Amino acid sequence: MKKVVCIVMMLMLVLGLYGISDAQKKPTKKATEKKTEQKVEVKEITIFGITLGKPFEDAKIPECKYNGYDSLGHKEYVFTIRPENTCYKEWYSLSVIVPSGWELYPVFDTEGRKNGKRDEKDMGRCYPGGNWKANLGKVDFPCLHKSVVTEIQMYFGATSYDDVLELVSGKFGKPGACSNSVLQNKMGATFDNTTCVWKVGNGVISLDKRYREADKGFMRATHIDLYNKNIEDMKESSNKAKQQF
Repeated sequence: MKKVVCIVMMLMLVLGLYGISDAQKKPTKKATEKKTEQKVEVKEITIFGITLGKPFEDAKIPECKYNGYDSLGHKEYVFTIRPENTCYKEWYSLSVIVPSGWELYPVFDTEGRKNGKRDEKDMGRCYPGGNWKANLGKVDFPCLHKSVVTEIQMYFGATSYDDVLELVSGKFGKPGACSNSVLQNKMGATFDNTTCVWKVGNGVISLDKRYREADKGFMRATHIDLYNKNIEDMKESSNKAKQQF
C-alpha cells in the first residue's frame, strides 16, 4: 500500500513540475497580445492644438487678455512672458504664446505665396491693406481664424532645445535624421548647433537648436513639398552667392 502511495505522489510531483515548465514556455494570452500590439503611426501634425491642413479656429485656443486698443487700432494685450494658459494674440497677424513662453506663428493659405515664397505685393484675401507694410492694422482676423494653417513656426530659447526635442520625440517618435554644425557670429565666437528632422505623414518637422541668433531656437512644421522647395531655394541662393564671390 505504501508503495502505491509513493508511486502516486511521484506522478503528481512530475506532473506538477511539467505543468510549471509548460506554463513558463507558453506565454499567457495577455502577454501575447501585448507583444503583438503595435504603436499607431501619427499621420498628422498637431502642435499645441494647431493642426496642419485645418482651420486655425479648430484649435479652439482662447484669446490672451487685453485692455482696450491703441491709437492704431491694435489691441493692448496684458504683458506676460509666461501666460497661465496657451492663448493667441491678434497683431499684424495671429500669434500664439504658451505657458513656457515659447511663441508660435501659424502661416495661412491666405498669405500671398508663389512657389513657396511670400509675395510682398499680395498678402492674400485676409490682408485688405495689400502689401506687408500697407497691411499694418488692416488684418481681417475673422478671415484668418477660418483659414487653413499651412505651416507652424515656433521660436524658443536655445537653452530649451532639449525640452522641445523631448516633447517632439515623445509625440512623433525618434527623428529620422539629426546633424551637427558650428555657427559663428560677427565677433568670431562659435556655437554648437543641432538640426533634427521628422517626417510625419505628408508633413515635415525640423528643429534647430540655434536659428539666426545664438540664443534662439526654431521649430518648423510644414508640408513636405514646401519643405523640399525651400531647401532647393536655399541651395540655389547659395550657388548664386558662390558664383558672385
